[in-house]
Amino acid sequence: MRRFASIFKSISLSLSLFIAIHSNAQTAVDVYGQLSVSGKNLVSSKGDPIQLQGMSLFWSQWEGEFYNTRTVQQLKNDWCTNVVRAAMGVESGGYLTNKTSENNKVKAVVDAAIAEGMYVIIDWHDHNAHDHPEEAVAFFTEMSKTYGAYPNVIYEVFNEPLNISWSSAIKPYC
Repeated sequence: MRRFASIFKSISLSLSLFIAIHSNAQTAVDVYGQLSVSGKNLVSSKGDPIQLQGMSLFWSQWEGEFYNTRTVQQLKNDWCTNVVRAAMGVESGGYLTNKTSENNKVKAVVDAAIAEGMYVIIDWHDHNAHDHPEEAVAFFTEMSKTYGAYPNVIYEVFNEPLNISWSSAIKPYC
């Protein structure tokens, strides 16, 4: 009986220690701060190379039901991610035709990521972004005014350009 009590006490102590450590756990943003690029590396605010682990959401206009707090929390807690990518579709029923709806989906993910201490990539998910520069400027102006003060936010201004020139299309657009 004493042995059982001793084992139970050890398990209880270990469990209490585990809970105490994890209840005070820092988030990814607490640990790494404002990210930047140094050479070929993504680095923390201290200049240390880091690697984010996460998931990209599918195009917002087609899988918008996942653009919510619950999804972001599950990605963090169940999948152990520290970054989520909000791939806002621009064409094919996306931002160009449903600006407010698509903006709101992205904002829901960004707000949830900030609340969870995760990084979030705001992705202008458009293979033809060079054809929509005014819309991109309007979108990123709004997003940067809303979220520019948060170290959580990473901007992806042109996703997967297809068969176009770097010098005459992509670089001028960016």
